[in-house]
Amino acid sequence: IFCVWFTFEILIRFLSYRRTCTSMRDRWFVFDAILVIVMILETWVLFAFMALDLGSVRQRQSRFDGSGLRVMRILRLTRVARMVRLLRLFPEVMVLLRGIGIAARSVCFTLCLMTTGVYIFAIAFVQLAKGTEP
Repeated sequence: IFCVWFTFEILIRFLSYRRTCTSMRDRWFVFDAILVIVMILETWVLFAFMALDLGSVRQRQSRFDGSGLRVMRILRLTRVARMVRLLRLFPEVMVLLRGIGIAARSVCFTLCLMTTGVYIFAIAFVQLAKGTEP
């Protein structure tokens, strides 16, 4: 579903340019287009290769072990770089992320304090209930 959606998005963005050569000057468009092409290769083309039944499973694994796809999977992580655009366009998002980071520290300390309290009370109740029968 995502592959179709992103392909449709790139197609719409490509058609929105008056001249196709201007689309290649936009670095964000080129970056997004490369990511979509990698996604198409990984989702549809790879699936087509794997779906071909040209012998036993052992022969298929010897022909195509998928080790070259690790690089493609790492390249998929570069999609996170699209968030940089949001941070440039909307500085309010950066303010929100900083606030979440500051709040996460106090939430972490509160969680540690509550865990310590539960641990202390668990030890106390085990000691108090040691001589009783259920």
